[in-house]
Amino acid sequence: MKRTPISPFMKAVFLLSLLVIGASMTSPAGALRSPSVDNSVPQLIVSNDDISASLRITTLPFRLTVTSFEATEAVDDPASTKCGLNPGLATVWYKYRPSTNVMVHMDTIGSNYDTYMAVWTGTRGSLTEVACNDDASTTVFASAINITLKAGVLYYIEVAQFNGSSADTTERVSAKLLPEVAATVGATHVFRLVRIVTRTYKSNGVQDGFVMESTETSNVGLIKDTTLPTIRVGDDAKKRQYRSILSFDTSALPNTAVVTYAKIKLKLESFVGPTNIFTTFGKVRVDIRKPYFGKGVGLESIDFQAAASRGLVGAFGTAPVSGWYVAQLNKTSFPHFNVTGYTQFRLRFTKDDDNDFAADHVRFYSGNSGDTNKPVLILRYYVP
Repeated sequence: MKRTPISPFMKAVFLLSLLVIGASMTSPAGALRSPSVDNSVPQLIVSNDDISASLRITTLPFRLTVTSFEATEAVDDPASTKCGLNPGLATVWYKYRPSTNVMVHMDTIGSNYDTYMAVWTGTRGSLTEVACNDDASTTVFASAINITLKAGVLYYIEVAQFNGSSADTTERVSAKLLPEVAATVGATHVFRLVRIVTRTYKSNGVQDGFVMESTETSNVGLIKDTTLPTIRVGDDAKKRQYRSILSFDTSALPNTAVVTYAKIKLKLESFVGPTNIFTTFGKVRVDIRKPYFGKGVGLESIDFQAAASRGLVGAFGTAPVSGWYVAQLNKTSFPHFNVTGYTQFRLRFTKDDDNDFAADHVRFYSGNSGDTNKPVLILRYYVP
């Protein structure tokens, strides 16, 4: 039987249909590599594809971007027990041995596929997991770790494509896979390892001070004082609330600094009224303002009620640590540190007053006190 020749046009349509079918068979979970799918577009495998060929990092900061990224898996790639993750796909490896103890930040932000990252010590086949991270946030499927590395220890850093876990629900897996569509072929891999810097600031006494409420229920400031060596939080004998402002010049922060940790330390000067004031009034709460409360950086009566950039970003513990009361600020405060000027904090009790017609407040040293007693702000940050 004579066969009818296939026209060049029909050949092209046939080949195109095969490509479409092949693309539809590729699961998003294996957007870069999938054990069940043959990636038909060959790409150059990265040199640090295997732990035995880990890319050695010798100096910090280290930043690497690889486009048209392709990697494979090894049969002995470990699962992350700390994060409850299966062995990853498209694994790549880095190694770093610090000469001194160093606090570092590492991330894969900028990669266009869903990563997870794990830090290991030991040797191939006998690795000990030190830290791990799947997603940097609920909306960013890149990974990030902040960790202190010990001098002389060789650390292996694994970056892998997410490959599920026993704890995943169908809904979570589906949600995680949506952003991976763009990473089916020729993905972009980004990895950075940078130092975390710790910087300490002392408050400015010219701008520190307390503001007293005009009347018990007004919630409006009236009397202010920036001259005393102390600030006040609590109430007076007329049941008027004291709130205090701390002002720190944070302009030395690099313009692109990413804050990872923040805390404020205050030294007690005295209690006026009962020493169990925290039982009655609760914790001293912290609001943050960038660049300042009110209309200027100097203390004003309206600072008492002025809007904060973010309210309740932390609270002081009720027991001193080595003579200092400490408030560790939560991450909602981090975007509000001012890299071009001042960052201010307002201190207030949970309860405004205790209705006993007696002065009950706590006095902490202000920026007008001696240098060893001034309020302290401690920040940790990295530069991407």
